[in-house]
Amino acid sequence: MSLLNQVLRDLENRPLPDAARPALRLATASPAAAAGGGRRRLAAWLTVGGLIVAGGLAFWWWTQARQAPAPVQVLRPTEPPAPVQAAAAEPAPSPAPVASPRQTPSANSPSSTPKMARTKAPEKAPAPAAPEAPSADYLPLRISEAETPPPTRPAHRPAPRKAKAASRLPTRLRKTPAPAPLAQIRRLIAQGELSLAEERLRQRLRAAPSDRAAHQLLVGLLLRGEHRDEALAQIERSLARLGNDDKLVLLRARLLVDQGQAKAALRDLETLLARHPDDRAAMRLAAALYRQQGETRRAGRLYQRLTALPGAEARDWLGLALSLDEYDPALARVAWQRVLTAPGLTAAVRDYARQRLEDRP
Repeated sequence: MSLLNQVLRDLENRPLPDAARPALRLATASPAAAAGGGRRRLAAWLTVGGLIVAGGLAFWWWTQARQAPAPVQVLRPTEPPAPVQAAAAEPAPSPAPVASPRQTPSANSPSSTPKMARTKAPEKAPAPAAPEAPSADYLPLRISEAETPPPTRPAHRPAPRKAKAASRLPTRLRKTPAPAPLAQIRRLIAQGELSLAEERLRQRLRAAPSDRAAHQLLVGLLLRGEHRDEALAQIERSLARLGNDDKLVLLRARLLVDQGQAKAALRDLETLLARHPDDRAAMRLAAALYRQQGETRRAGRLYQRLTALPGAEARDWLGLALSLDEYDPALARVAWQRVLTAPGLTAAVRDYARQRLEDRP
């Protein structure tokens, strides 16, 4: 168009040939001849202008034809397609996945290919998307090699692995280590490592506050270390946690006796004997406390119960004899005779028993 416009402007600005001629010749020429020559010249110029315009139009059409996009070709399958009637009768097989992003045409795609405008290749190849089933509105086309980016293989996607059950908890969620067993703690006590055994016992009680055996072993360990006040405090905590415990109640009574609290110790012993009337350790400690406080009859009754049980010891007969001396001398003589025949007595105790029998004919 620009060339055509330039040609038209040149034609308009070009001076007429008659203006260059002298006026004398124009004057001498006849009017009829001048009019005929002007028409011929106008026709010639119009012819030349028409040819120039036609040439400009042809040149513009040629340049536009060079810039037109390449003909779009339909991507056809490698095998010749079946006739339309056969394709309608049989179901079309599902397209197999290929590595190239191109897709095979579906059975539902129309046969005619619509014209598409020229598209520019993207600067960056898009990420390969998951293959989708072709629809009737989608028509895969084959575009020229110059306008399409080079084919890229889809990223390798490994098969998903089955989630395995966690064999162990994470470090932050792991539980505290299991406490040491009581057998190991007893071995530490036998080896003389009392401080380490006490530490392990306290760890075990923090993990298992209701472990009765651990409570009893800790109190015994404190008593072995001569920590009587601490042992008494631990007994109070253990009884508050466990409730009634016969061994701990008996240990508390003995600690109270050492502190001179005989009445408090007797209350614990009487409570214990009410639950277990044949508890030998409780009866012996209670009888000794009764004799200490002057209640010999109550002490004598407890010693009689002790000697009536199978497997009575010599100290039980000695306690009975000492108690009967004050209110029943006849039975006391029998008790002293049993003391002399009881095994396990020292020579001093035997001499004292023999002297008591000589004093009581």
